[in-house]
Amino acid sequence: DAQVAECEQLGNHVYHYDAEGKVFEKAAVYEARQAEKSKGRDTAKDKESVIKKLDDRKKEIKDNAKDTAVPVRVARVGLG
Repeated sequence: DAQVAECEQLGNHVYHYDAEGKVFEKAAVYEARQAEKSKGRDTAKDKESVIKKLDDRKKEIKDNAKDTAVPVRVARVGLG
């Protein structure tokens, strides 16, 4: 209150600036807007399914690599 001129004060609220959306708003409004955006979306479920797909794809690639691997022949050398 003592450091900023009264005409330059925004108020006693916390504000948030969204650089991507170029939105300057009270933090409470921002949080409500974000909650509304994510409403109906289960982000944990989405993340889990992406991780599962990635793991499945890794397994598939590993299995394919086993199928196409060239057998290695080992020569026996007699010592002695």
